[in-house]
Amino acid sequence: MTGSVVDRGTPLDAWQRKRRRIFLAAAWALTISLALLFTVVTALTLVLWVQDPKSALTTPVTDLAFAGLGASIVAGVACQLRPGRPVIGLAQALIGSLALTGAGWVTHRDEPRVGGMLMALLIGGLWLLRPRTPSEPRVERMDIRLVVAGVVGLAAALPLAAYAVQRAGESGPACYLGRCVAGDRFAELAAAILLYPLLVLLAATRLPGWRLPMWTSAIATIVLGIAALVLPHAPTSPGTIGGAFSVVWGGALAVFLVRRRKRRRRTTGATTPGAAA
Repeated sequence: MTGSVVDRGTPLDAWQRKRRRIFLAAAWALTISLALLFTVVTALTLVLWVQDPKSALTTPVTDLAFAGLGASIVAGVACQLRPGRPVIGLAQALIGSLALTGAGWVTHRDEPRVGGMLMALLIGGLWLLRPRTPSEPRVERMDIRLVVAGVVGLAAALPLAAYAVQRAGESGPACYLGRCVAGDRFAELAAAILLYPLLVLLAATRLPGWRLPMWTSAIATIVLGIAALVLPHAPTSPGTIGGAFSVVWGGALAVFLVRRRKRRRRTTGATTPGAAA
């Protein structure tokens, strides 16, 4: 009696399968942990504002900026939960965590600096663990329209980020566990303001999955702009002009994406056999 022989492949194939399972488990764990972290911290600071709307410690403007920063990082990691997803999501998450680290470093705020550094290390480790594909995508050309949009956004973001950095430095010494939330929130606001145009420049590479950083930047900027328009005189608000620019700039990104999607659908429909029937 002869039994069937199961071909399990080479030891290298077995390691690749094990590596994919480890990567998926790590991506799930990191996604859930970061989502809980940003959600809980945002909820706690919003409670502070609800209890005292005139509080200078935190406002919905900085809370939403922090939430947008967290959503950018979480979305970048979460897109890896499906096998074969493009690496640009991890690039988005890494840029977000490095922006937070840099803002914490410049403003001498311990929580943003240490938190951003830890997230960058975890995301970098996840990137190294990511299964490689036979042909990794390369940047062949940059989309000049998105480069211009990113540069314009960055030019507008720099003065606001500089203001946030200055206010963070005026907020007293750094500490942990939310006891110095005002200074930390200014540092996080600076990181978020700079992150969104950087994501547009990332999308300009037109690497697979480039729409993720575009949509992330568009939605987060619009939400932040609306909050600034509703609360223009809040201590942490970019003001009416900054809020209006954010809404217009983010709206322009969204319009670009929607128009491109419609044009792509028309092109696909025209080239599909039987589409005109």
